[in-house]
Amino acid sequence: MSKPMFTIVQIVKYIYGSIVGRRYETLKQNYIPIIDAIDPESDVIVYPEIVIGNPLRARNVVRWVMYYPGKIMGKWGYGNDDLIFSYHDMFSRNHKYIHYGGELKIIFLQKSYYNSKSAKRSGTCYIKRKRKYRKIVHDLDNSKLIDGKAHEEIAEIFRNSEACISYDCYTMYSRYAAICGCLSIVVPEKV
Repeated sequence: MSKPMFTIVQIVKYIYGSIVGRRYETLKQNYIPIIDAIDPESDVIVYPEIVIGNPLRARNVVRWVMYYPGKIMGKWGYGNDDLIFSYHDMFSRNHKYIHYGGELKIIFLQKSYYNSKSAKRSGTCYIKRKRKYRKIVHDLDNSKLIDGKAHEEIAEIFRNSEACISYDCYTMYSRYAAICGCLSIVVPEKV
């Protein structure tokens, strides 16, 4: 195996460097093994849609499009030989990929937090996530924004709210709200 061209720290800085300042919830336990070396000739590298180009210079590239290409980063780029998968076909409809593998979904439900145990419900909560610039159309009185909160706190809010209004049409949090017994309302959006 050849020596890696970049250190893991350099890779992480490259991939996430352009989204510094945004707050993302991360798992407290590491479920993903970290590699210390790659073989760019034989390893398959999977990039999300926010990574432009091929920073690891891998021969075998898979793109997993989990949101509309270019919506978050403002630009989008992939190679002619990249194999493309999308989380939802909506994210790939307007793109002509040379090698499209179809939909790919991996769903992990955090059942320890999200369940229907509840107290008396009142008020609403809402989700903006990737659609933070959308216009709010519901009454904000007695309504809590869940973005940026820990899973445990979000689940507690869901269990105590009558309804959850989501401005992000594709977030897993709408499903978590329903699992907690909260009426889940997704505000439709023109694409």
